[in-house]
Amino acid sequence: MKQNLTTLLFSLMAMMMPIAVWAEQSTAEVLWGTSAQSLTQSGTFFEAIDAAEVDSTVGYIQLQKDITITQTGLILGGTFTFDLNGYQLASDGYTIDIRKPNTNVTITDTYHGHDRVGKVICTREGASAVMLMDSATVTIFDGVFESVADAIYVFEGALCTIAGGTFTNQKGSLICNDGTLIITDGTIGDENMSTAIASSKHSLTTISGGIFGNAKKATFSYSAGVIDLSHYPTTTETVLPISRLTLINLCDTTIATDSAILLPEGYYLYDRYFQMADSLSIFNSRYTIATAATSVEAKWGASANQLTNEGTLLEAYHAAKTDPTVGYIQLHANVLTTPEHRISGGTFTLDFNGYQLASDTFTIHVANEGTVLTLTDTYDGNSRQSSVNCFGYDQSPVGVFDGADVTINTGTYHPRAFSCVWVGDGTAVTVTGGTFIDARNGIFYYQGGTLDLSHYPTTDTKGTTPLNNIYVYNTCYTLVICDSTILLPEGYCFAERNREVTILDPRAYWIYPSSECLPPALPAVATSADQLVGTYDVFGLSAFYNMDEQWVTTISQDATEPNKLWMHPVCLFGGLSSEYIQPVYMLFDPATGTLTLPMGQCMYQLNDTYDMRLAFADIDNNLQPNLSDSLTLRTYQTDGRWMLVIYDILGVLNVVTYDGWYQALTNIEYTKRDVDDVISGIEDFAVHSPLSDTQKILRDGQVIIIRDGVEYNLMGQPLR
Repeated sequence: MKQNLTTLLFSLMAMMMPIAVWAEQSTAEVLWGTSAQSLTQSGTFFEAIDAAEVDSTVGYIQLQKDITITQTGLILGGTFTFDLNGYQLASDGYTIDIRKPNTNVTITDTYHGHDRVGKVICTREGASAVMLMDSATVTIFDGVFESVADAIYVFEGALCTIAGGTFTNQKGSLICNDGTLIITDGTIGDENMSTAIASSKHSLTTISGGIFGNAKKATFSYSAGVIDLSHYPTTTETVLPISRLTLINLCDTTIATDSAILLPEGYYLYDRYFQMADSLSIFNSRYTIATAATSVEAKWGASANQLTNEGTLLEAYHAAKTDPTVGYIQLHANVLTTPEHRISGGTFTLDFNGYQLASDTFTIHVANEGTVLTLTDTYDGNSRQSSVNCFGYDQSPVGVFDGADVTINTGTYHPRAFSCVWVGDGTAVTVTGGTFIDARNGIFYYQGGTLDLSHYPTTDTKGTTPLNNIYVYNTCYTLVICDSTILLPEGYCFAERNREVTILDPRAYWIYPSSECLPPALPAVATSADQLVGTYDVFGLSAFYNMDEQWVTTISQDATEPNKLWMHPVCLFGGLSSEYIQPVYMLFDPATGTLTLPMGQCMYQLNDTYDMRLAFADIDNNLQPNLSDSLTLRTYQTDGRWMLVIYDILGVLNVVTYDGWYQALTNIEYTKRDVDDVISGIEDFAVHSPLSDTQKILRDGQVIIIRDGVEYNLMGQPLR
C-alpha cells in the first residue's frame, strides 16, 4: 500500500509539471527558441534579445503580453524573427534599436484573430518605433508601427525592407532613410501624414509596391540620394496611382532628375507650374509625376453632357463671357493661370475634373457684377486629384471682387500663406463644401459682401473640411453678423473666449456650435486712463511665421498728463530683452475709450548702426511701413479684465538702413492681470536687479540705468 501511494504521488507530480511550466511561461513577457515550433525559453524581452546576441541558435522570439519598456530596446546581434503575436511593444524612447553588422531581424505578426493587433509604438517625439544603423538589416512582414514622428529611421549603411505592415505617425516624415530602403508592400501612412519618406545622404529608396496615403506636404521629402520608382505599378488599382505621388525638393543645389528620381517609362517629373522638370532646382518646391501633357486644356459647351468645343482654358473663359449659351467648362489638363485668365463675365460651372490649377497670383480671379461662377469637381476616380494652388504670399486660390457671385461646392484650395478664398466688398460667396488648407489670414478673407455658409455640412463629410476647422478673417470694423454679411448653419456661431459674438472686429474668428458658447455681451470700454494702469500678458501673431509670441508689459500713467500712458515694452524684437527697449507713449481718449499710439517713436539706438522705430502696416497694403501716422488701440473689458487690441500689423524698423521689418505682429492682445504690481506715477517706476546693485528707473518715458550712483542710458552711455 505504501508503494502504491508513492507511485501515485510521483504520477501526480509528473502530471503537474507541464502545468507549472505553462504557468511560468504564461506570465513571461516573451518566449524564445530555435523556431516558432520550438520556444523552449521564457523571460523578459531584454533577456530574449540578449540571448539572441550570444546564442546563434536563437531564431525566434515571440511576445506573450503587452509590454511597455522604459529603456531603448537595443538589439546588438543575432539573426531571428520577432513575432508580435498580436501584442504591443511600447516605449517613450527608441522602441526597437537594431545595430551592428550581421544583425538581421525579421518583424512579423502571426496572430490573425480579431481581439488584438500586434504593434510597435513610440510615444516620444524625436525617437522612432524602429531605428536601424551600423549595417544591420530588418525585414518587416506584418504589424502596426506607430510613432509621434518617424516610425522608421534607417541610418547610412543599414538596410530596411518593408514587405507588409501598417505605418502611421502624427507629424513630420513617416520614414527617414539615410541608408537603403526597399518597399514592396504595406500601408504607408494615412490622411494625417505630412511626408511619407524623407530621403537624404547617400540613400537608395526603391519602391515597387505598397499603399501610400495622401501626404499633406508631399509623398517624398528629397534632400539627397536616389528614389527609384522605375518598377512602381502603373496599371493596377491596388496601389496609389503614381500620378498621386508628390515630391518636395529640399536641396539647395541643382540636382538632375534622371539620376536622382527614376520613373517608369513614359512618366516625367513636373514642377509646380506644370512644366516638365529635368532638374530639381527650386528649394522647397513641389513636384508631381505624370505622362506627357496634352494640348487640350479644357472642353466647354452648354452643359456637362454637351461639351462641343475644346482648346485652352483662356479660350474657354472668353467663350463663356461672350456667348451666353456656354454654361459649362471642364478641365482636361493641369493649367498654369496668369492675370490674363481673369473671369470677368458669363454664368457657368467650372468643373476641375480631377485636374489642377496653379498661379503666382489669384488662381481663379472672378470680377464684375453679373459674373456668376460655380466651382465643382465631378471626377470620382483615383488616378488624379484636383487642387487650386496659389503660390503668391498675398493672394488666394480664389479671389472674388467687384460684385461677382461665386458658389463653391467641391474642390481643394491650397494657398501658400494668405487665405483660401478672398471675399471682396460687394460680392456674394456661397460655400457648400470643399477642402480648405489652413493659411495665415483665415480660410475666408472677408472684406465685405455676403459670405453664405448656412448650407455647409455640420457632420463629417468626405472631401470637406470640418466646420470647426473653418475660420474667417474679418477686415471690416464693427461688422454686424446678419443675413447681408455672414451666414452660418443653424446652431453655430462665432465665439471668443467661450462667448458668442455678433459683432466682429478686424481679426480671425472660429466657428463653434452655439451650445458651447455663452450668450453675447456688450463689452465695456475704458472711461479713464487710470483703469488701464497695470501689468499685462501679451499675445501676438507673427505676420511672417504664423506663430504665437508672448511677453509681459506694463502700462503706467504719466505724472503730469493724466491721459498720457507709457507702455514698456510695446513688443519684443531683435533678441533684445525688455530692459534694452525704450517705452512708448499713448494718448487716451475718454470719449471713445481708445488709445492713440503715435508711430516713429524710438525703441532702441546704437551708435550710427541702429535707430529702431515703431511702425505699422495695413494688412492689405503689402506690408508697407508707416512711420508717421498713429495706430488706434481699442479697449474693452471681458471677464472683469481690461484688454487692448491691435489688429493691424505693428512692428519695428531700422531707419538707418531700412532693411526690412525686425518685428511684425498682428492680432496683438494685451490682457491686464487681476493683481497689479505697478506704480501709478512715472517717476516712481523702479526695478532693482537681484544680481547686482544696478537700479533701473523710468523717467519721462526713458529707461535710466543707475549703477554706483552714475546714470546711464540703455546703450550704456553716461548721462550728465
